[in-house]
Amino acid sequence: HGTCNEALFECACDSGFGGVGCDIPQCPDDCNSRGVCRVLYGEPTCTSCDEGWMGPACEIPCVNGVQEPMDSGICV
Repeated sequence: HGTCNEALFECACDSGFGGVGCDIPQCPDDCNSRGVCRVLYGEPTCTSCDEGWMGPACEIPCVNGVQEPMDSGICV
């Protein structure tokens, strides 16, 4: 997930990825510590937001507290 210079042992990571080898997904706002950062369809994405939260960075309160189905953005 980036371009590496083998001579210098350095990588320039693509947006959304970090680490020495550009292999660590970096989700928006680190999912606000309320979800799991996973790579879906090639992009870092917050999934499995804690109960009561939803959104791209698990930053939107889910008023009713239950998202059905999970990661749908629909509160019931």
